[in-house]
Formats: sequence, C-alpha cells, structure tokens
Amino acid sequence: MLVKSYKSDMVNPAIYWRVCDFIQGRNPIEDWRAKDLSENGRFAFNAMLKNIVKVENHLEWGARDLKGAPKKENILELKFIADKRQYRVAFIFQPGREVILLIGFYHKQKVYYPPNAIDTARTRASAFRSNKAGKIDRAIQFDI
Repeated sequence: MLVKSYKSDMVNPAIYWRVCDFIQGRNPIEDWRAKDLSENGRFAFNAMLKNIVKVENHLEWGARDLKGAPKKENILELKFIADKRQYRVAFIFQPGREVILLIGFYHKQKVYYPPNAIDTARTRASAFRSNKAGKIDRAIQFDI
C-alpha cells in the first residue's frame, strides 16, 4: 500500500497577519525579547505570535485596549504567561492586516516594568504614525 505524505500545517500554515517590530534606530522589541525574557519566555512569546497570525479574525485573539492609554489612540495589548508572570505586548494595527509591536512589559497590581511602559507605548505609536519611526518584520518560527 502506498501512503502519500503531506507537510504539516504547522510547517506551512495559512498566515493572515504580518507582525512587525517598532524600530527607531534600534529594535526595542528584540532588545526586550533577548534581555528580559527567559528561554521559556521567548518560547511563549513566539507561540503567542504564531497563534495570532493564523487566526483570520483579530477579535478572536483576546486583545484588549491598553489600560492607561486613551481609547482613541487604538493601542491594544496581548498577554502571554511565562515564568509565573503575565507578560503583555502593546501594539497597533496598520492597514493591510499588519500589527506593529510597540513594547513588551509586565505589571503586578499598579507597578509596571518598565515603569514607563504605557507612556512609552503611546510615544512609540505616535512616532510611528507620524513617520518618525519605522518597522521591521518579525520572523515567526512555525516549526518548533
């Protein structure tokens, strides 16, 4: 009996969204990922991104408005858990099914790390929207 083999959907999934990092001289998202996240945290961050890009309707992501930022600024946050900590990533949408990651952070009650995370997200969103900053594609690994 001849059995045909097919590539897994995990290797070649349907991708509905493009994820980019905010960049202004340097890449603060990559700096945060490399310096502030453990190996387990980096894995969880990648898993969260891998899941959202495969979901056509962004309303199913569980994203919420970023607390502390005016709703009119349309800055949202996604959450993932690693090392017994709930991390958050602030982002904005762009036309063409694109997401721009602004800052990664966590908080316990009202104490944020980094302390100015909300203001930084707002500043970066404004800089990006006024073309004072750019973006760089985030590579997402699907085979791990």
